[in-house]
Amino acid sequence: LFNWQSFGQQLQVKFDHPSEGYVFKDPKNIMLAFKVSHCFSADCGHVAMEVGGNQMARFDLTPNEFGEIRAHAIFPEVSDGDYVAAVKLIDKDGTALGDDYYHDVGFTVDSSPAGAATPFRERWEAALADSCPRSDDCEGDGAGGEDTCSGHGQCVRGGCVCSGDWS
Repeated sequence: LFNWQSFGQQLQVKFDHPSEGYVFKDPKNIMLAFKVSHCFSADCGHVAMEVGGNQMARFDLTPNEFGEIRAHAIFPEVSDGDYVAAVKLIDKDGTALGDDYYHDVGFTVDSSPAGAATPFRERWEAALADSCPRSDDCEGDGAGGEDTCSGHGQCVRGGCVCSGDWS
């Protein structure tokens, strides 16, 4: 096997994009980019890219005069979810060169509209309702201005929401 460290620098492969934990908001045209460094032989220009354990792309590239290879793959459409992408250096037959010549990154595709999140007021009311004392006589929904929470708040979804001046 070829000694990749004989050039004085450690051969490596690494994702340029996305960074770990990146969230793609558009499921179309997802781009994954990688860089191979310290590659001074055509033998280290074979790269496999996997997403979710499935090989999605294979590259047979020649390094530039600086020993670098930069490439990317664009996937036309990816469904929402969490993914792990990996790049690894392989030989001509597709066998991995070794565990050190591998990099993976986790990313998420979430195309839900920004407005789909729970509105702030609902989150605030729920948080307050959980922290205030509950009352058996709280039966209103708060819409009519009922004040049945022992005079200290308003009934929201069956629970008392305390007034700001009462704790």
